[in-house]
Amino acid sequence: MPVSEESARLKWRYLAESYPSQADHQWFSEDTVRGLLRLRGVEAGSGARFAEAFHARKLVLDPAIGGGLGGASGGAAGAA
Repeated sequence: MPVSEESARLKWRYLAESYPSQADHQWFSEDTVRGLLRLRGVEAGSGARFAEAFHARKLVLDPAIGGGLGGASGGAAGAA
């Protein structure tokens, strides 16, 4: 999923505000977050500089709902 430059900045801001207890960890930095977003952009091959990726350890597919991916948001239902 492509991510704009502004969204990349906001993601870091919201993470920093939401998890202040992580601030002392060397891996908790804007550079790390932007680096991961950049890596996802390269992996996606979509031409976007940044991208977001999601990993579902468990996924329930319901073919009875619109093309196979169920859930109210159009995504996966029952992901745990």
